[in-house]
Formats: sequence, structure tokens, C-alpha cells
Amino acid sequence: MKFNQNDFDCRLLQNLHNPVKIVINAASSYYQDVKRIMAMVSENCRHVLITEETADGDDLFYFTICDTDKGRVKYLALPVEMEWEPFLQTLVAFSEGSGSRPTHHIPLSSSLPQSVELLIAISPFCPHCAEMVVLVNSLAAANRHISTVVVDVSLEVAFLAQYNIQSSPTIIINGHKAFVGQTDLASLVDYISSGGEAQFKKRIMTLIEEREEGQALQEILAHPTGPALLGSLVASPALSTRLGILALFEDLEDLDSLKAREAVPTLLELINHQEIPIKCDVIMTLGILKDERALEALRPLLGHPDEDVAEGAAEAIDDIESAQDE
Repeated sequence: MKFNQNDFDCRLLQNLHNPVKIVINAASSYYQDVKRIMAMVSENCRHVLITEETADGDDLFYFTICDTDKGRVKYLALPVEMEWEPFLQTLVAFSEGSGSRPTHHIPLSSSLPQSVELLIAISPFCPHCAEMVVLVNSLAAANRHISTVVVDVSLEVAFLAQYNIQSSPTIIINGHKAFVGQTDLASLVDYISSGGEAQFKKRIMTLIEEREEGQALQEILAHPTGPALLGSLVASPALSTRLGILALFEDLEDLDSLKAREAVPTLLELINHQEIPIKCDVIMTLGILKDERALEALRPLLGHPDEDVAEGAAEAIDDIESAQDE
């Protein structure tokens, strides 16, 4: 790849006041390109410390920005075109002292159950991608439990199929598609702090509204608690959403009945819901899943004063007992 040094404005590097370490992967296909870019960086700033190592196999990267008191930023992308300035802003963020990060970046380390990896799929000519790269990399600079991976999907096309990426920017958090398009810091922090449950449920509801049942099913299967979270959505007030969820549970039961039945404990917590339509849909879902654990909760409903509840319970019990006899 050809570079014109005049295209690289290095003035932001004057804002670096503490050392920043960059490790170049000598095994990368773009090693020579990265080396030339980093040579320009080091010529313009004495605070950037550049080393090399050879990493291959599962540990893929073109170069890494790292600090013992901060997170880590891996690049499977070249910091060119619209990605040049976000790269420099990342260096500035890593150069700041640990106590100098703005409080709105939130000290997540005390609440994180485990380390968090944010993968952002970008295109170097996308202005929205540049904004999101600054955002996610600032989280890594502010918190040693967070790492980010910046992937140019025009260079690393395998990621398109791996995560079903159809547009950029797309943000993958701990292996799960979390955001497509632009988002803000508060939404990212909320997703990370909550384990992503609220955002996952919101996304599934959006996919139902857009009639993207296949994509919704794929993401439910990929999520470690997907069926349970889907089960909680049976209490949604909108009838159209509940009908979509029932259809998803039918498909999920056909594809992977054991996985689908992970929703049963959540559904049993909802079986005494005060809203009769929701109670009926919970009962119907338990009938779809045909899990004998539901029988104890369903049998008392045979005498329920509401006819729809009683009939629904009878049908669900019959479905479960018929499945046991097969």
C-alpha cells in the first residue's frame, strides 16, 4: 500500500506527555505498511515506544497499543484515511495518567465480573466508524479490564461471515453483536455494566418488529442466556411482540429443544402474572417447550376462573404429557 507522508497530520502527537507502547506484529501480512506508519509516528513524538514481536495463530493483530494500568487496543486495520485521527486520539488517551480520565468514562473495574472485549468492525472511509473507534478505545484507555479490537472488514473479510456483519460500524461485545451503527458512551457503559441483557432484549424486539426472525434466532442461540432472556419478553405488553416471541420459541424448540427449555425457570416465574393475556401466552409457551417441570405449576390452573387460562393449561398439560409418552 502506498502512503503519502503529507496525508498524515501528526500535530496531535504533541499532546502526548507520557510514554505509550506500541507492539508491531512482525508476522502480519501488513507488517511493512505498519512499520512505515509507526516510523512516522516515532519521528514526530519521542513518547511513543515501538517494539516488535512475532505473533500468529489465534493471536492475530497488525499492532497493539498497551499499558499495564490500562486496557489493550489491537488493530486488525491500518490507521489511514479517516482512521488516522482516531488512532492519534487513542495514543493521547493512553498517554494520559491513570487519574486524569474524565469521570464520565465511569470506573467500571469494580463492577465488571470479567474482562470485556469490544470488537468494532470498520471501514477506513466511514466517518461514523471513526467516531465509534474513538469511543470504544477511550474505554480501554480508561479501564484495564476492557480491551478493544479494531477490524477493517475490507482487509479482514472473514469477520463479515463470522459475526454476520452487514454494515459498519458494528460493535461486538464478548462475542455478541451489541450495536449496529452509531451509539453513545452511556449505552456502551450500560451494556457492559449490565452484562448486555437490556440491550440484547431490545435488539431481539427490534428484530421481531423488522420481521428478521432468522437473525433473531441466530443471536438467541449464540447468547449464553438467550432463551431465558427471550422467556422474560413473554411479559411484554405489546401483543405483536408476544406473538413474535411465541413463533421464535416454536422455531427454537424445533432446532434445539434442550437449549429452548433453558427458558422454563423464567417462564415459571411469570406464570402467575396478573395480566390474563400474558398469563395465557406464558402457558402457551410452556406447552410449546413440553418440559415436565411445568406440570406442577400448570395443574392448579385447570380450575382457574378465567376460561382461557383453564383451557390453555389443559392444552399445555396435554402437549407435555403426550411428549413424555413418545
